[in-house]
Amino acid sequence: MEETQFIQCFQQGNLKISEQLFAALYDKYALKAVRTAYLITGNRQLAEDILQETFLQCYTQLHTLKEPDKFQSWFYKILVRLCWHFNSREKKKFKSEPFDENLGRQANGSANVEERLETSEEYVKLNQTIQQLSHPLREAIILYYFNDLSVKEIAEILGCFENTVKTRLYKARKKLKIEIEKFYGSQEKGVEVYG
Repeated sequence: MEETQFIQCFQQGNLKISEQLFAALYDKYALKAVRTAYLITGNRQLAEDILQETFLQCYTQLHTLKEPDKFQSWFYKILVRLCWHFNSREKKKFKSEPFDENLGRQANGSANVEERLETSEEYVKLNQTIQQLSHPLREAIILYYFNDLSVKEIAEILGCFENTVKTRLYKARKKLKIEIEKFYGSQEKGVEVYG
């Protein structure tokens, strides 16, 4: 069953199939969602708590979603909001952890940003650099590169204009490039940040 059809069945109160289909929805989004929460917060335990809370809110509020075909944007809007809420509330309790390169890897082997990186040391450096970005720049980079969302989808999630997202991506890429070039020094080898 297609995602939009599932959401419509759920909203119509078809509870017989809703739990099974919601589990399929969880399987589809959980990996990227926990990785996104981890990249925003810098803490795996907190990211897992945020993942659970995001799906709980989705389950209890899905009936309020007016456009079922916009589920992905709606889902990430909840996730990002919870990341900043939990992160500010729990900052003293949780500390940033070293980047776990296995967190959120795609099981299907599709090419993504992580697969372009060559070593764990590069993962750590990339995560440290991302963590140094301001919140708006970090959100844009994480949603664009780690979740393969379009500029339009990111604008919907963040509640801003598409040009604002493009500007944030440009600024973030520029900062990432400077830090990565420092990491590699004058070597030819490096991680390219594409736009």
